[in-house]
Amino acid sequence: MHGSLKFENLYRQNESSEEEEMNIKGKFKSMFQISRSLPNEKKFSSPIRGPKSWHPAQRHGIHAMKDGHYDQAVIYFTRVLEQYPDSYSTQCDRATAFMKLGYYDRALQDLDLAFLRKPNKSRGWCLRGEAHYHQKRYEEALIDLGHALRLEPENYEALHSRAKVLQKLGRYHNGIEDLYRVIKAHPKNASALQLRGEIYCLAKQYLEAIPDLTRALLYGQDDHISILRTRGNAYRELHRLDEALHDFDKILKEVPDHVETLIQRAEIFNLMRDHENCLSDLTRAIQLEPQNVLAYTKRGLLNLQMRQYDRALWDLNTAIEINPNDPYSLSVRGDVYLEIGLYKSALVDLNKCLELDPSDSIRTSVMISRASVYRKLDRCEEALVDLNKILEKDQNNFEALAIRGDVYNRQQEYNKALIDLEVALKLKPNDPDALRSRGENYAIVGRNQEALLDFEKSLEIVPDDAWTLLLRAQIYNRLERYNDAIKDLDQALQISPEQWYPLVIRGAVLRSMKRYNGALADLDQALTYSPNDAIGRQFQTQAFANRGAVSRIMGRYDKAMHDLNRALSREPNDAFTLSQRGAVFRAMGRYAEALADLEKSISLDPQNTFAIAERQKVNRVTQRQPTRLSYSN
Repeated sequence: MHGSLKFENLYRQNESSEEEEMNIKGKFKSMFQISRSLPNEKKFSSPIRGPKSWHPAQRHGIHAMKDGHYDQAVIYFTRVLEQYPDSYSTQCDRATAFMKLGYYDRALQDLDLAFLRKPNKSRGWCLRGEAHYHQKRYEEALIDLGHALRLEPENYEALHSRAKVLQKLGRYHNGIEDLYRVIKAHPKNASALQLRGEIYCLAKQYLEAIPDLTRALLYGQDDHISILRTRGNAYRELHRLDEALHDFDKILKEVPDHVETLIQRAEIFNLMRDHENCLSDLTRAIQLEPQNVLAYTKRGLLNLQMRQYDRALWDLNTAIEINPNDPYSLSVRGDVYLEIGLYKSALVDLNKCLELDPSDSIRTSVMISRASVYRKLDRCEEALVDLNKILEKDQNNFEALAIRGDVYNRQQEYNKALIDLEVALKLKPNDPDALRSRGENYAIVGRNQEALLDFEKSLEIVPDDAWTLLLRAQIYNRLERYNDAIKDLDQALQISPEQWYPLVIRGAVLRSMKRYNGALADLDQALTYSPNDAIGRQFQTQAFANRGAVSRIMGRYDKAMHDLNRALSREPNDAFTLSQRGAVFRAMGRYAEALADLEKSISLDPQNTFAIAERQKVNRVTQRQPTRLSYSN
């Protein structure tokens, strides 16, 4: 039963034409404003003489349906049912008209009556499946349409409708199978071709989608704008950007103010790195629809990519003011906060986005961003939880692999890091970030030449990446190629003058070059900054250690001890800092403390020649080791 009336009541209601008309008038009053052009009521009195001889009102109802006058069609079909309440076809026709008007419950009441008369006719089941589809009752729709197809296996309308239901249920393969049968029987059915193309796109089978959509354009022009948009998106997913742009241009030539297409074309311009035209399209979309959340969000994303963070936040704040619960806007604003170092604010947005249960694609993106925030905050275990969830579903997710590799690096699990990065680089061999990250891991495990190769390849792709220049400078310093290191660091500071990390490394290089005043100047300047993440704290620790080493060489033992103690309070097992403090203790005559630091340094790094030499000096003084070993600073 559907609605508040039982089958019997509905049937009795149709027996009385006056009662039926009163009921219809009560529920659909506006439908009965019959225009003067309607035929005279007397014309409706002739009986239906046979299956091919329609009542005049039936003919008028069919014509009204074809012309889109569904309210008038309901009136005509009601007139027929007043005289012929057992007419199955008219009951179905009126149900169709009700559905066109959006009155699905009323349509279902008509169909229930139709089933009482002819339960083994497929048309009623097909229509009821359609009604359930529009009410988003997909499982019930599937049952009805399945029943229609058992009664009439070659009912192509039912197959088409079932494909729509299967699309909504995410059963793309089954939907494509139904449409294959429709298109095999009707190769020029534009609607079926369009639907199959759309389902192929949802199934990410873009190559298969394009021929269907192209044929749909050839055979049916009624919905050509929608077809062009779908095909344009398919081209975009295949990175056939010129063809995508061509489709969107065709739409906008015909409908210049089509906002959705302006936004889609802006995405193509963005992928083509044509930021000017991208910005122009998005701004135009906002002018046409000042409350369009997606347009503001896309423009915010563009500004983020252009490092216009204030503008990005303005756009995203506007979008979120319009719709505080838009997952996409929240996710992009979270990315902006991540980029500018406001990690707590980023987590608030990203967590809220996930609570709103976004689509799978946004959810994955948000979890990757949240893992990046956790990584910045040195909350590695939480980062791994998000990344592992992503990789359980998609073991070839490049971003998740690359970030997990970096997280393993933070946890000093370098072999695991290298495994992830190797897989990631098989997926994208020329990704500069993954190359840089793998190079960093190679550097840590002492594979300096492999590290240099990765850094050089990364810099060929992105020559102005300050971070990669800094990492390569560290390798050059280790290999005693000091001039190359200074050149990279100078370039990094020119690219990002606001960054202080290169100052730390340049100070260390200048110390190695015995240019102590220059080293102190860089390290003093670096230590005026306050780090806001784990990496910053690591560099600050390194700055204290290097400044302590320079102060030791210059005989400023109190200052050296102060800096080295600060460094060791953060990194108590750093072999370099321990060896430097051991040397200070030796110079101050505190030999027991010197030996403790030097022994620990050597245990951490058996190849630390400086610590070994300092230990021998202590042993000589304390007569534990008679052999004299000279060492110069």
